Amino acid sequence: MFCPEEIWSKYVNKLEDFLSEGNSVKAVQFVNEMVTDALRHVEDSLEFSSRIQDPGLFRFHALPRILSMASVTSCYNNVEVFRKDMRENLGVRTKLLHNTRSMADVYSFYYNISCTLQSKPSSLLLHRWNGGFNSASAKIRHLFSINIGFVSRRTLLCAVSKDAEESFKKTVEVDHLIDMLRDADEKEKDYEELASSVMSIVELIVHKTKEKIESATDILKDILRPAVDEEEEICWPPRDPDVLIRMEKEINRRELEGQLDEGFLAEVSAQLRQAKEDGDKPGLEAMLQKVLQLYASRVLSKRSYAKKGSEVILPEQFLETIITAPEQEWNKLLLDGLTIGKGKVTPEELFAVINKRMERTLIRTEGGSYAQRILSEYLKGIQSRSEEIIQVLKGEKQS
Repeated sequence: MFCPEEIWSKYVNKLEDFLSEGNSVKAVQFVNEMVTDALRHVEDSLEFSSRIQDPGLFRFHALPRILSMASVTSCYNNVEVFRKDMRENLGVRTKLLHNTRSMADVYSFYYNISCTLQSKPSSLLLHRWNGGFNSASAKIRHLFSINIGFVSRRTLLCAVSKDAEESFKKTVEVDHLIDMLRDADEKEKDYEELASSVMSIVELIVHKTKEKIESATDILKDILRPAVDEEEEICWPPRDPDVLIRMEKEINRRELEGQLDEGFLAEVSAQLRQAKEDGDKPGLEAMLQKVLQLYASRVLSKRSYAKKGSEVILPEQFLETIITAPEQEWNKLLLDGLTIGKGKVTPEELFAVINKRMERTLIRTEGGSYAQRILSEYLKGIQSRSEEIIQVLKGEKQS
């Protein structure tokens, strides 16, 4: 544990003086000041962690801080800090390493330790430092409350309740209740059994949530199945045009059932990223990109802006035609629909409705989500293709 002289010198002349029984209160005061100061950095740490998109870099950044805060938990209000090793045992450290995989886990961890530290016994001698800690602890819980929407959507932290924060609070409260009842009188032991039963139910809910997350792989396999031959080999582009039709039907069915959530999109994106890194699976890469295109087409086509009362907004109608069409048909549609070709929609009108649709997408989707990124990239793809076609047509006219 790092002990800066500018802090410990407030209480003793030499650092080893904390080992004396007579300085026990000062030792605890010193440690509590250190812990309270450390907790002031939690907000910045959480903010930085939430911006890391790469899973490997995320764990590289988050895990050391999680382990450090676990040690802080054991130090607060603890005079034994200067008498024995206060590091978490190997089992606890291993569990933290295994369970920390997302921002949901990080927010949950910090919220849990804030509750644990808050429940530690204090004395009047420590009132000043408890007050400082209470402020930092309350800030952690506030951060948890404002981010719990992000957490629940990102990782399905709470699969059975719309109020994820309240569900997590109940879980923590029941956990503390079990700990207290283990030391209770015999007449109160029945409550321990009840509390344990409640925790079993909570654990079952968590297990079902994990099953839902893990099923994203199975959903993707079902969507890709039409494109995989009898030898489990990828055949892309498919020889049979019916393959794409069956894939699209499966995506539409899954989307209608609400199964194409962030967990599914994260799975597709992860596999696509891996296929690009490998570089030896062009068929798989193209197939996964097609899945994301079909998803984007399906979601964007659910809302139509082509009519205003009885009036047809031609540029909007043209954009919606492109959105629902296969990518290989975009060139012909643009040639036939733009005024620079054979159509009635000017390039400026098309770009205006694309930008407007982009703005609507950003408003209607969660910031930084896979859905937002995939839908935005699909619209940018239409815009890029339009720009290419326009440049080609302008070049032909000039020549």
